[in-house]
Amino acid sequence: MSLFANLVKNAVEKVQERNRNNPNVRTADNNIFDKLKDKFDEVKNNVESRREKGGTNLLDQLRDRIDQVKRDNEANPNQETADNSVFDDMKRELDELKAKIAAEEQAEADARLADLRAQIKREEQAEEDARMAELRAQIKREEEAKAEAARRQREAEEEAERRRQEEERKRNSIPTIPTLDDFNINQPSVPTINTPQVPTINTPQVPTINTPKVPSLDDLGVKPDLPEIPTIQPRSVTPPTPPTPPPPSPKPTFPQQPAQPRSIKVDVTPPTPTPPPPTPPPAPTPAPQPATNVVPQNQVQNAPVATTDSMGGSLQLRTNADFGAPMTQIFVPDRSQIRVLGFSAHSINLDGKDVRFALVDYNGQQGWTFESYLRF
Repeated sequence: MSLFANLVKNAVEKVQERNRNNPNVRTADNNIFDKLKDKFDEVKNNVESRREKGGTNLLDQLRDRIDQVKRDNEANPNQETADNSVFDDMKRELDELKAKIAAEEQAEADARLADLRAQIKREEQAEEDARMAELRAQIKREEEAKAEAARRQREAEEEAERRRQEEERKRNSIPTIPTLDDFNINQPSVPTINTPQVPTINTPQVPTINTPKVPSLDDLGVKPDLPEIPTIQPRSVTPPTPPTPPPPSPKPTFPQQPAQPRSIKVDVTPPTPTPPPPTPPPAPTPAPQPATNVVPQNQVQNAPVATTDSMGGSLQLRTNADFGAPMTQIFVPDRSQIRVLGFSAHSINLDGKDVRFALVDYNGQQGWTFESYLRF
């Protein structure tokens, strides 16, 4: 408002200067120009007190004040009446100022409108950029999800192919001929031949035969004239010599030979396929076993920390560093912090890579998992 007041005062001084320099017009009294300035100040104060805005409205009020000063000058007998050109010139200055202010207001309005349009365009562009960025991010997430699904499907197919080849290799492999050790049969030992003891033959004692005495003729009192009969002497009977027992046969000895494993011929001819029997009820699942090679808790605190990466699933730990080892009931969520206690000395080929087993500790529970699921 102070700038506008200065412009109005400059217009009054400009009109006064032209009136003073114009020889064809009578110079007006200075009090007239002072009254014009006072009237303009009065209008300015009223506008500021009512907080009115708009320069064109203010200029309309100033024109009314010019007419009022003109009437006061004509009605004052003690003051020389100024020429009408003075007041007309003042009105022309106000009209020019009004046009200038209107042009400036229009320029300001156009500038504000242009700024508003530019701001709207920037906001619309920012919103469009944000939508495009969100759309690109969504497309990228969908592509990553699609690639992840394809990778998992490829891994599942590779695992199925690997199992198929393993089963086919087992079917085509020549079975090992079992030995006696496989059947828990002890090798026969060479029996010891005990020579039977020859029994001692007891020779029976031959009894002594007492020959009865034949009475002689003398004993009978007969003396026949007979030739003398020789006396029969009893014959002693020698008992037979018992047979000599044969000497005992020497104990036969057999050379000790190393026991040779007996080979058992196993018929590997595949049996004739028979109709499958009815499916038996599923066997009860064996209870999970705790992990072996447990590390004391006082050593766990110094073990390095790793983050699990199971692609959104949970890791189920094993009891041993073996692909066929039983599983525990320890499930580690994805992106969990665990401590790595050590690695197995051997590795297995998984998806074309040699992968070791890692012994880990999760909340005081320990088990084995693949090191490919760990991120250090």
